[in-house]
Amino acid sequence: MDGGANDAAVAARAWLSAHAEEHVGGPAADLNQYWYSAATAGALIAAVREGLAIEHDAALDVAFVSTPSLFYSLPSYERVRSRVLDIDEALRDAEPGFVYYDFHHPTRLPEELRGAFHMCVIDPPYITLDVWRHYAATASWLLHDGGLVLCTTVVENAAFLKATFGTLPCTYLPSIPQLPYQYAAFANFAAPSLAVRNVEVPLDPADVLAAAAAATATTASDDAQLQASDSAPNSREAPLRGAGPGAYDFEALLQAELARHGQHQQHP
Repeated sequence: MDGGANDAAVAARAWLSAHAEEHVGGPAADLNQYWYSAATAGALIAAVREGLAIEHDAALDVAFVSTPSLFYSLPSYERVRSRVLDIDEALRDAEPGFVYYDFHHPTRLPEELRGAFHMCVIDPPYITLDVWRHYAATASWLLHDGGLVLCTTVVENAAFLKATFGTLPCTYLPSIPQLPYQYAAFANFAAPSLAVRNVEVPLDPADVLAAAAAATATTASDDAQLQASDSAPNSREAPLRGAGPGAYDFEALLQAELARHGQHQQHP
């Protein structure tokens, strides 16, 4: 980990120690908040800085959309040109860069933020495509022409992200310690910090990348069949599905976790 990533990891560790996740009780229990590990926050911030090294003329640098742990991993002088958009006002922490955001109203935001950002960093609280469509609308509204996107979610969303943002999955797999299944990172720009394996995650990145490719290919095949048969509208949402019996099987991981908790199936 380079010096900048290490500094961000140290800052993230301090922020995480003061902001415990609440999944059972407490005022934020229904917000589905899961934090990156400190080391993962450091790596993602390093990738953000790599994106910011690309010349741009946007008014602001980064919109951290539902990614407060990353925003607060930056030193205050870097946060000045960025904003954090989140529904949890308890995370405002007297921060002038905090902007209230409810994804159900994707563009109900201050007008001065329209088209103002060079980059959006996104991690929605839910993985379903209907939620991602709200976040995509927000990103489109926030980004300056040619804006960059860095996001994390399950590989089953790879096709949607590629079609919407032009993102590709990265080798680096983010560690989110309390989440019951593995996320991937996606970017539409070269990010050397995310081209290496994350030693915190035991899964082989090759398996996850193969699952992302399979999900994209399956969606493309489904769309081609629909267009050929004209049996459904083009806007049909492809179902989330597992990647098969290999090392990464999203549905198997999810069902095991839900069974452990005795819950009904519901994606966080």
